[in-house]
Amino acid sequence: MTQGRDEFDRGWEGHDRRQARLGLELSPAERLEWLERTLAEMREILGRAAGKSSAPPADPGPSPR
Repeated sequence: MTQGRDEFDRGWEGHDRRQARLGLELSPAERLEWLERTLAEMREILGRAAGKSSAPPADPGPSPR
């Protein structure tokens, strides 16, 4: 499937390409922040599904440079 003239994603490939373009607009630091936020959200969702209490993620502290 391809993307139509109305810029609407059609099919998996169109959606995948659009997400890749959006990711390339972010700086590496922004991509890392997005990944960390997404993983924290997924851990919370998975914890609730397993019947565990949802606790805020631990602060990893300052990152080494």
